[in-house]
Amino acid sequence: MADRRPAGAPAAQEVGDWQAAERNAVAWLRWLGHRAARHTGSGADGGIDVWAPPTGDSGAAFAQVKWQGRAVGSAALQRLYGARAGRPGTMYFFTNAAYSKPASDYAETVGMATFSYSPSTGLIKPESTAARRIFNASVRRRESAATAGTPAVGRTSPPQGRSIIDVDPGAMTRVGMDFDVALPDGRTLHAYGYRRRPARPTVGD
Repeated sequence: MADRRPAGAPAAQEVGDWQAAERNAVAWLRWLGHRAARHTGSGADGGIDVWAPPTGDSGAAFAQVKWQGRAVGSAALQRLYGARAGRPGTMYFFTNAAYSKPASDYAETVGMATFSYSPSTGLIKPESTAARRIFNASVRRRESAATAGTPAVGRTSPPQGRSIIDVDPGAMTRVGMDFDVALPDGRTLHAYGYRRRPARPTVGD
C-alpha cells in the first residue's frame, strides 16, 4: 500500500516480527483515539494483545494483532469476540495479511474494526465498515485541528480548535476545546478542557 500517512499518524516503522506488530498496533490505536492503549502481555488476556480502558472521550478497545503469512480466517475473529466476553468497547483486528471472505463477513456482522498493515512501513488500511468509520473520523478530527492551528508546546491557553458547547442547569454555557500538541520527540499530545461563560438567552426570553 502507498504510504499516504494522515496528519499526526505514527512514524513509519518496519514491522518485522510479532512484537513490532503489537507496538505498531498500540501506536495506531492511540492515533485512533484510544490514548491509553497498551500491551496486555503475551497470552495475558485470552487472545487480546492490546487493550485500552475507557476514557472521557473514547470507549474501551480490545485488539488482536497478527503477524503471519496467510489470510486471517473467521475463527481468529471469533476468538477475539469471545475474549471480549461481552464487555463494552470496540473490537479491533490488525494483520499484515488479507482477510478471508468468511472473516470479512463475520467482521461486518459483529461490527469489528479490521485493519491490514504494511510490514515495511506499519501504515494501516481500514478493511471493514467499522474500521473505515473510525479511521475517517480520526482523519477529520486531526485535519480540523491542523486547520485551526497547532499550539506551541507549553502553551497554557487553548487555541481555537474544535469547540463543543452545551448548557448546564445553572444557566452557564460550558465551552470545550480539544486540540493536539506536537511534542519535540515527534509524539502528539491530545488535550481537552472546558471553560464556563454565561449562557446567551434564546429568542423569546
